[in-house]
Amino acid sequence: MPEPSTFHLEKVREIPLQLGDNQFAGNIFDIALSDAGLFYLADRTNHTVWAVDKSGKLQKKTGSQGAGPGELAGPLSVSLRGDTLAILEGHSKRISFFTIDGRHYYFDLKS
Repeated sequence: MPEPSTFHLEKVREIPLQLGDNQFAGNIFDIALSDAGLFYLADRTNHTVWAVDKSGKLQKKTGSQGAGPGELAGPLSVSLRGDTLAILEGHSKRISFFTIDGRHYYFDLKS
């Protein structure tokens, strides 16, 4: 049986996001923390998942608005397992899967 993971939490009130010029976070519905220390933020308003470091600086952006492969429609939840990012979409009622470097490889339509 694998050893349980140890987490060290630091209480902070906010992390100012530095998403770049003319990019603003909308409604953040969920947050996941990667093994590399990146925070993945499911942004329902902007139809994207932001990956930021502990200082809030943008490292990656996953998805854009739409209903096709690699596009997102109102992400509600984000989950990480190994190198896989799973995103539950509220508008399209599907789960999209991406590699942590942002490459889309599968989506599952929910019934």
